[in-house]
Amino acid sequence: GRDFKKQKLVGVNFTEAGLSGCDFAEAVFENCSVNGSIVNETTSFEGADLRGAQVSSDGLAKAQLAGALMSPEQAHRMLLEWHGVIVVETPEI
Repeated sequence: GRDFKKQKLVGVNFTEAGLSGCDFAEAVFENCSVNGSIVNETTSFEGADLRGAQVSSDGLAKAQLAGALMSPEQAHRMLLEWHGVIVVETPEI
């Protein structure tokens, strides 16, 4: 896999790309897409900032994600699709 560690990726379309073995650790994604990309246990997004990426949760299910930054919407979608967890906002008292 390719090494994208600590890179700033702007406008890159990884849709349906084979990313097995790629290292995106601590990379920053801006206006990128990783929808439908092919990853496995050797693909690392550890510490990456994914908030600027369109991601499909099923595509990242096998990747290493420890410490990755995501938007609340991205995290909610992944929790729901991977574990059936429904995240709700706490009403203010």
